[in-house]
Amino acid sequence: MFIALIPTCLYAGGTIVYVENFDSNINKWWVGDIPDAKGEIVNGKYVLQRRINSDWQVWSAVPVPLEQKRDFEIDVSMKCLESKNNRGYGLVWGLRSGADYAFKYFIINNWAYDYGFFENARFNHIDGWKEAGAILPCPKMNNLTVKKTGNKTYRFVNAFMLGESPSRPFFGNNIGIYVGSKVSMELDSLSVSTSSDKIPNGFSVSSEGSFRNDISWPNLDYEGTFRAEVFNHSRLKTEKSITGENVFIVAGMQANNEPWGAVSGIYLATGEGAMLRLERMWSTTGIKVRFSTFAQGKELGKREQVFPHNTSLVLRISRKGDVFNGEVFVDGKKTVEVGSLTWPKLSKSQTVGVMMSYENNGTNAPDSFKCEFHDFYAGQPQG
Repeated sequence: MFIALIPTCLYAGGTIVYVENFDSNINKWWVGDIPDAKGEIVNGKYVLQRRINSDWQVWSAVPVPLEQKRDFEIDVSMKCLESKNNRGYGLVWGLRSGADYAFKYFIINNWAYDYGFFENARFNHIDGWKEAGAILPCPKMNNLTVKKTGNKTYRFVNAFMLGESPSRPFFGNNIGIYVGSKVSMELDSLSVSTSSDKIPNGFSVSSEGSFRNDISWPNLDYEGTFRAEVFNHSRLKTEKSITGENVFIVAGMQANNEPWGAVSGIYLATGEGAMLRLERMWSTTGIKVRFSTFAQGKELGKREQVFPHNTSLVLRISRKGDVFNGEVFVDGKKTVEVGSLTWPKLSKSQTVGVMMSYENNGTNAPDSFKCEFHDFYAGQPQG
């Protein structure tokens, strides 16, 4: 058994992960149907096909905000649907528009892989063709991972490390996939994780959908004030871990625009899969606040209150042992309970944070939803 000892990141700051699940084409992957190739998003999968027999491959890549100096990890879940001449498919990154400059990590059906880079349209092998028994045959799913730690870059397939080499500078910030001739490939998901000195220590950010989702803290020494923007068909959250039976999460929210389908709120989730959410959303009758509970991703129940438009609302979730409450502090004057429940035997470890989502299929829907968070606090009750 081979064990890889990989050093951890030494950079300060929080972490961020960008996730593409192909629920929409918000990131503008290539789709089309031409004699040489076909690309389409179907049922949450991105399918790319190279129809002709040629030494040239088909590429599809999009820009991802990734700092070269930072450690990072790129993960893709993909499978070969059909390969008529045993050509490869795989992952590209650090790509400059036009694909003459890019890093490339690719596999051939159930037996071999290669890693290298294009420069001036010429491919330079780093690993060269090597056999790898961990690669699964068509049409089984293969998970490819590229991980940069310090000055080393590592390659994995299905959690088995295949090789390492010195890291090299990117040519550009595009990340994507490619297929060789007579190959049809299905991409299930793609994620990019890294650290950022724009995020406070101890916080993690998860952005699902648009790679343009953004969050920023004006002052990293004060975690209570930050701004966020989430694009249509996307979700964004930031969280931290806390331990204890007496927990308090509070946040005020000011939406610069609050279109239909926009949701913002706070949440608490335990390691057993229990989650409580307190969220606000626009409705024709006022600002709706919903307190909902989930177990293993399934909603167990919810309660709602509606407040007049333009009301100042501060959302609060509290935990006192086995008792959980969702409350709203209205216009700085009174507290209104939205929901309460007793949930025994949950662990003292939990993640807490804020979340935003935006889903609007209207013809004139705004591109994004922006929100300013203030007085955010998560920890032991104060006072």
